[in-house]
Order: sequence, then C-alpha cells, then structure tokens
Amino acid sequence: MTTQKHIDFHTHTIYSDGIGTPEFNVRLARLSALDYLAITDHDKIDGYYEAKAAGEKWQLGIIPGVEVSTDKYHILGLGINVESKSFKEFLRFSADEQEKVCRGRINFFRDLGVPITYDKVKTAFPHARLGKFNVLMTLDQDKECQEFFMNRYGSVLTKEFYDELIKNGKESDKMTAVTSAMTIKEIHLANGLAMIAHPFKDIESLLELDELKKLGLDGLEVQPTYNGRNAETRDYAIRNNMLITYGSDFHGGLFGRPILTNEGENVLDARLAEALGISN
Repeated sequence: MTTQKHIDFHTHTIYSDGIGTPEFNVRLARLSALDYLAITDHDKIDGYYEAKAAGEKWQLGIIPGVEVSTDKYHILGLGINVESKSFKEFLRFSADEQEKVCRGRINFFRDLGVPITYDKVKTAFPHARLGKFNVLMTLDQDKECQEFFMNRYGSVLTKEFYDELIKNGKESDKMTAVTSAMTIKEIHLANGLAMIAHPFKDIESLLELDELKKLGLDGLEVQPTYNGRNAETRDYAIRNNMLITYGSDFHGGLFGRPILTNEGENVLDARLAEALGISN
C-alpha cells in the first residue's frame, strides 16, 4: 500500500521576505510531519542549499523552488536546475527590477516624511531580495520610524495601515519588465515546472488562465489556508488536465499563514511527483 506524502511547496525565508532561516523552515516542516518542502523565495535560490543540507539532517525531502513576481502574477518555479547559469542571470534581472520598485516604495514613504532609507532596509535584510514587506518590517522595527508614526498618527504602523498608505503610491508599485511569458520560458529552460501561485488572488477571469496555459503554464497552486477560495481555479486545473501543487505561502508569524501539516489535502499527486522526478 502506498503511503500518502504531504507537501508544502511555497515557503519563504530571510532570503526574501520571510523571518526564518531555511533550516528553521525545514525543522518546522519536519515537526509538522511533512514529507517534502520547497523554499520559494522571491527571485532567489540561495536558501535552497541551506535547506537541502538541513533536509538531509532532518530527513525531509527538499525540492528546488523560486517565486518570480511578474508584471501581473506570481509564478512558482518548481524542480528547477539551481545550477543553470542562464536562470541565475534571469533571477538577477528580476531581482534588480523588483529592487527598483522597492526603492520607489521607500521614496514614497520618505515623501511623507518617514525617516526610512534604502540603507536601513538593506541593513535589516542583508541577504534578501528586497520587496514590499521588507519595507514594512523595516518601518516596524526602526526606532526613528516608529516614533514618526506615533507622533504623526498616534499609533505604530500595522500591516493594514501600511497597505492603506501604499495604495496612494501605486505608481511606485509597478513593475513591467518581467513578463509571465518570459518567466514561464525561463523556468522551462531550467527544466522546472511553472505554476501560478495563489491564482484566486490575482486572476480576475478564467480567461486569464487560458492565456497563461497557451504560454506553457504547467499548473496552479492551491493554498488550503484559504479553503473555498481555491475551488474555481482548482476545478479549472482538473478540467484542463493541469498539475496542482499545494503551498502555505509561509513567511513566519506576521502573515497568519502557518506551514502546512500532514492532516490536510496537501497530498503529493502522482503526476506532480513524476514531473518533479521524486518518489511518491
């Protein structure tokens, strides 16, 4: 009898906007009785090597992964060849484009009078591909910034307030250079699977999935934490014979998205296992 294997193929670490190390994620996944884990930091694969070593120590299967932010969607690359020079160059390009967006967010807050700087963000997250939540966490932990928000607004900065403020600076929030077509192509060239992350958040019409499928999208992600919000896109994947992966989008305590366990629907499908070249 085949034993079901449970997975979490969407987690983040200090190499992007997570708060734990790759080994921390591995140990937590092992304590959650998972069988396979992927570190999918934004535009960086540095955490894979640490996770791989920790996985061997803690007897947990580690799948190479990454999350690329495109002009509209977030696309996971699973099972990628982490030694591919061309893919590393693509990730550097994507990270550089995201950093421009990050600097725009920093400048937006500076225009409001907030004493935040790029150097403060980089010092707080020296290993990370910098993005939206690196700015938020820097604002939260920097004493001068905390004092500014208390003096100006009478409150510390919360994630909800951050989102409300940044809505007014959307022009600094745009990134158009990295397209979905480009990303899917580069993932395939690196022998990986291209899977759209949390499609229910970004897809407004299933026609968009039709277009992504034409570009070569291999499948999509289900995030069990969101329960029924996955139904429409999961049904689409089943109807179109696409692959389905499962992920928590775990970042740490800030986001309320705990790492998955062995008690949910996040079972490794035989087709996905075969496509990734892992035993099921």
